[in-house]
Amino acid sequence: RLTPQRLMDYFRDGDLLRSLSLEAAPLPASIGAASFSRALGRLGAAWYEALAPEDQPFVVAHDPYGLGRHQAAALFSLLPLNARFARRHLDIAARANADVERRLGQIWLLDLAVAGFRVRLRQAALTSERAFREAFSELAHDDLGLALPETAAGALFPLGVEDEQALLGRLLALARAEALVEAHDEDWFRNPRAIDQLRAE
Repeated sequence: RLTPQRLMDYFRDGDLLRSLSLEAAPLPASIGAASFSRALGRLGAAWYEALAPEDQPFVVAHDPYGLGRHQAAALFSLLPLNARFARRHLDIAARANADVERRLGQIWLLDLAVAGFRVRLRQAALTSERAFREAFSELAHDDLGLALPETAAGALFPLGVEDEQALLGRLLALARAEALVEAHDEDWFRNPRAIDQLRAE
């Protein structure tokens, strides 16, 4: 079962969450491997918001479109793909790690494709309802390999005002995770220097 306490226990032996008052969104049900990534993403978003300076006005301390929040959420959601994190906290055996990484990587790429799909739909959505429905069906086939009827537009994969930031946040998180591993090794989530760097940024 996914609970806030269980997620925070993963970071107990480091200072990543130290002295922060986290207000995470409700966690997803524990259905499969993707549930852990989604839950960690929500923890990452709450972590980022908790680091906002309290001595500044809310509108200055918080980005209304949340690029930093989306990047932090994506960075945390990548942790199950980290071999050291998977072995230490998710009890993934070393011999099974390659298969787990492959499956989680597929999930992550699908999520990235859906994020890109939403952004590609924006122009059509701003043009007309007809253009939106036609683009939905066409791009669902091209981008996701799904045959979806035009009538599903708006009901499946609804658009939001933060779609562009959500996509960019995922891409930036991939680069950040790679940089953290290069600079601080795979267990950057426990490394005091990495944590100080992240909290300072």
